[in-house]
Amino acid sequence: MRSQSVPVGGATPKGLGESQSVPVGGATPKGLGESPGIPIKSTQSALIIPGMSYCLNTNCENPQNPPGAKYCESCGTTLLLGDRYRAIKQIGQGGFGRTFLAVDEYKPSKPYCVIKQFFPQDASFPKAKPLFQQEAVLQESLGKHPQIPDLLAHFEQDDRLYLVQEFIDGQNLGEELIKNGCFSEAQIWALLNDLLPVLQFIHEGHLIHRDIKPENIIRRQADSKLFLVDFGASKTTNSSVAKTGTMIGTLGYVAPEQLEGNAVFASDLYSLGLTCVHLMTGIHPFRLLTVGINTWRNHLSNPISSQLSRVIHKLLLPDTLHRYQSAAEVQLETNYFTSLHPAAIGSPLALPIPSANNSALIVSKIGAADYRSISQAIKNAQQGSRILVRPGFYQESLVIDKPLEIVGDGSVADIIVESKGSSCIRMQTGYAVVRGLTLRHRAGNFTSLFDKSSYAVDIPQGQLILENCDINSAVATGIKIHGASADPRIRGCRIHNGKGCGVLVSKNGRGTLEGCDIFGNNFEVQITEGGNPILRRCQIHNGKGFGVWIDENSKGTVEDCDIFGNIEVGVYIGDGSNGIIQRCRINRNEGHAVCVSVNGTGTVENCDLTGNIVGAWNIATGGLLYYQGNKE
Repeated sequence: MRSQSVPVGGATPKGLGESQSVPVGGATPKGLGESPGIPIKSTQSALIIPGMSYCLNTNCENPQNPPGAKYCESCGTTLLLGDRYRAIKQIGQGGFGRTFLAVDEYKPSKPYCVIKQFFPQDASFPKAKPLFQQEAVLQESLGKHPQIPDLLAHFEQDDRLYLVQEFIDGQNLGEELIKNGCFSEAQIWALLNDLLPVLQFIHEGHLIHRDIKPENIIRRQADSKLFLVDFGASKTTNSSVAKTGTMIGTLGYVAPEQLEGNAVFASDLYSLGLTCVHLMTGIHPFRLLTVGINTWRNHLSNPISSQLSRVIHKLLLPDTLHRYQSAAEVQLETNYFTSLHPAAIGSPLALPIPSANNSALIVSKIGAADYRSISQAIKNAQQGSRILVRPGFYQESLVIDKPLEIVGDGSVADIIVESKGSSCIRMQTGYAVVRGLTLRHRAGNFTSLFDKSSYAVDIPQGQLILENCDINSAVATGIKIHGASADPRIRGCRIHNGKGCGVLVSKNGRGTLEGCDIFGNNFEVQITEGGNPILRRCQIHNGKGFGVWIDENSKGTVEDCDIFGNIEVGVYIGDGSNGIIQRCRINRNEGHAVCVSVNGTGTVENCDLTGNIVGAWNIATGGLLYYQGNKE
């Protein structure tokens, strides 16, 4: 499904799925393996009479029918789809079928909706049919989002498959580009801020859209809210229905790895970057391929700030390891840049523009390099710089006091940062990225065990993106998140064998931990003094105490985690605290799976709580637990 607009005064609704762009030197290229979401070619318009009926029989020679008719006057076919939906006009046709504007006859207001009819025109039918069916299955499993059209129905009638979806009254961004010209910087920031949460939602639902482009983003007329449409090309990461090796999408917007049939979440971000380029330049990305995507700045109609240039540049990096890893990471950076210099957005000053060849400062103990220590690189780096750290042993404590990236250029095990008596990393800026380092926190000459003044990673403020690091503290806590302005994203890290907590969140700190392996610490995860983090898809195991401890008026959300083999309770919810535990496997702990103390409140849903030595639950008098769908 593509662009949609309510017909007014007899006007034809704009092409639902009709691809409109500003090509250079020729027609817009067609899709790379057409989406079974029905890529639509616009049709000649005819006057729409309110209440008129359109026959869905593909062989009908005269499909137009008078208002309220039950059967087609030409072929006798029933005109109500599923005894409910009345097509009133065909608005598009592609290789896999047709799209119709329709009304829902069941509702008093007769609201508009969209009917997609699966009607393949070529030999691709065997492959396309399951993908068409998959669109409905995936969108239903994804759940509702206020910026994704609702799936209303999916069924078969008269040997044809149909999807019925919510109708969005508005124009797609391709149509806006034609009507109003190239987008300004302010419009691109607004686009990113509006659409990134939608992408994060579908990615958290294990879905890759695979067809992000201006024609699949609709601006609703009523409130200018952006909608993401057409999930016909989408792929789930939880199933083999759309297997690796399938090339699908729209040529020009497709990421390099997607061209090879290996789409990942970052592939949608690449397509989003090219969408922004198209809207800012008026040039279809396919045309830029001939001169190089990195030349896009040369074609801008209006100058843009270095902040926006940096974001687009990183969205378009060809290597997925160097590209943004999630929509949430892009949003953190866009939020930081726009809040840091709100008045400077639109000026070319605040942060340096990355060069086309993605040059970076090199840190290495031997050989050619810009610096021999990471601290010196940080000191001399400009805001927004990228620091590549090559294999070596770096005995230093890093204070990050400006927005930048520090990325290991080699195996994590071979790039070691070791601090003695002070933190390996202390965050003293609003935004930074650290990726691919081994961080070892050791006692100094006058430091005792359980010293509370330093941690392997100390985050008292800002949005630190910490990814794929190996973290160990022989002194105290591995990662400490503290303070109301601390809100990091920690992904894919090993946090292990510490003398204190693996992760400590306190003093109203927040943050999200995803896909981390946390093990062998005295406490694995401790949330205290008003902390409120999210733990998602983590393994929390073999600790010397509790798995997850939530206490002292704190909150915590634990989703899809494995919590096992800990000496004490799997999850403890203490006085005045509230824990939400969903879809977790809490097994083989020596205490209970879940313990709720006096005045504690817990919600435990759809969890496996089997195999714990003293049982699934321990609810103290005065404790409150909501639970459903658990296996005990």
